[in-house]
Amino acid sequence: SSALFQHITALFECSMAAIITLLVSDPVGVLYIRSCRVLMLSDWYTMLYNPSPDYVTTVHCTHEAVYPLYTIVFIYYAFCLVLMMLLRPLLVKKIACGLGKSDRFKSIYAALYFFPILTVLQAVGG
Repeated sequence: SSALFQHITALFECSMAAIITLLVSDPVGVLYIRSCRVLMLSDWYTMLYNPSPDYVTTVHCTHEAVYPLYTIVFIYYAFCLVLMMLLRPLLVKKIACGLGKSDRFKSIYAALYFFPILTVLQAVGG
């Protein structure tokens, strides 16, 4: 029952982080993402991008490759981390009285290892 409650708490934290991330992204305050359309691999990398694909019409969507599809993940991870550090210790302390002291905060320690790994993977592999 304690593990199930921790999973529900983690789901709540991640869901709230996703909603907050969408609310602070452009356009602010709306659950909508405004970004440039992604059609080819070159759309992700500005050095491969040609703003005049057929040399007749100019595409005006070169402000930050495919913003916010790349950077929104980092914002989401940051909100996940903040919400986890604010909510999970309080909830774990309240519900995990039956667990040993070392087992009580394992979910927090695991997340503190995984968030930097996921961030590096997103930055490198994007």
